[in-house]
Amino acid sequence: MRRMQVTGQTAAGTTFIELDDVKVPVENLIGREGMGMKSVMQNFNHERLTISVTVNRLARVALSSAFEYCTKREAFGKPLMEQPVVRHRLAKCGAALESHYAWVEGLYIKLLK
Repeated sequence: MRRMQVTGQTAAGTTFIELDDVKVPVENLIGREGMGMKSVMQNFNHERLTISVTVNRLARVALSSAFEYCTKREAFGKPLMEQPVVRHRLAKCGAALESHYAWVEGLYIKLLK
């Protein structure tokens, strides 16, 4: 066993466990022999989808806050929102968020099938 260095949830205690030359009796097998990794990875699909939805929502809240800030904050004698480069950057963020949302929605539909 050894601790895995991960980004984000460091308190989770993510650990790498390696089992060498382990013999499992046939009656204790879950699924088909040699297909364990596939079974484990399928279990993570819903978790990853949930993380993607959460990230999208947090990004939407952040973009909304940025819009609000840009409408109130003045620079060079006018609101930031009147600066074309600011509007362009916000629009690019919005487009990326919509693209991500469509991708996540497509994954969800595939999981339902």
